[in-house]
Amino acid sequence: MDTDPWISWVINQIIATHGTMRINELAQDVVLSRRQFGRKFTERIGVSPKAFSQIVQFQYALDLANTTNKLVDIAFEAGYTDQSHFIKEFRKHTASIPSDFFLFIKIMSHFYKNKKYVQGKNDDTH
Repeated sequence: MDTDPWISWVINQIIATHGTMRINELAQDVVLSRRQFGRKFTERIGVSPKAFSQIVQFQYALDLANTTNKLVDIAFEAGYTDQSHFIKEFRKHTASIPSDFFLFIKIMSHFYKNKKYVQGKNDDTH
């Protein structure tokens, strides 16, 4: 499939700004109306530019969670308007609140690092 050069540029802009660049601004930069831009983007990528941007922004927030566990810092750095906006978006993408999600990740990480639970080591029948 041939990709229009503008779509590669747009995706790079969205990723470079961690999903925070305004869709209207992107449409203006490629000299399309917002409606034309949205239609062309969705045809080529499979999701709307807004949905794609939200996914990129959320992924960036998850990456930030590896360096800090303060939700307000993650929300601010990832470009969310406030902590409650971040939590709302978090629930949309994970069906969980951040504290529960990160606790689960921590528990699962410990579970898989513990040698007792490595495949073949937990067989008590021998």
